[in-house]
Amino acid sequence: MLKPLRPKLEVLAKHAKFRIVLNGVVGSAPPAEVREVMEFAKTHGFVPRVGLLHGHDGQMQLSDEQLALYKDIKQSIGTRYNEAHDYRSKLVAGEPAPFKCRAGSRYFYVDEHGIVRWCSQTFDGFGIPLETFTYEDMRKQFYTVKSCADHCTVGCVRTCSRLDEWRGQTAEPDPAYARVEPIFRISPRPPSETVQQVPAGAE
Repeated sequence: MLKPLRPKLEVLAKHAKFRIVLNGVVGSAPPAEVREVMEFAKTHGFVPRVGLLHGHDGQMQLSDEQLALYKDIKQSIGTRYNEAHDYRSKLVAGEPAPFKCRAGSRYFYVDEHGIVRWCSQTFDGFGIPLETFTYEDMRKQFYTVKSCADHCTVGCVRTCSRLDEWRGQTAEPDPAYARVEPIFRISPRPPSETVQQVPAGAE
């Protein structure tokens, strides 16, 4: 798995002036490959990160064997690399891991059609065209409780949302919610200039 990337990663390990996170996802590759990624990260000074494969809805989708693999790898890399209150270990243990999801605000996803979504796994939950997406839209989604949050495995959303765990969140949108000026203004591309064709041999 790492063979094509190993030379480049070794150069990074030697010269990089920034922190590098090397991620292995349990469920997306054979166990030996996930272990290889984690071992390489530890021995080369990278930050090892082990993720969980999720389904189309962002919820965990692992077999008992894969869950056991996660627990084993998690123990080997230690508690130093826990993320967002170690929510993965709670999910693996069959428990909910509730959090105040700030998707649609602190974090949001723009799909291939230019529609703002909560994240890449919630296409049915929320959608506003990017060109009309406003600060008030962000404020509303910041305070909106998502029904999928307690069992969410989308790590980037969890990590971004952790910044605001101390702030409140309500189940219902603010009744004073109103659309305001959009954050982004997307103008159509101006028509290309007409190129005048010059006959061959002309000056």
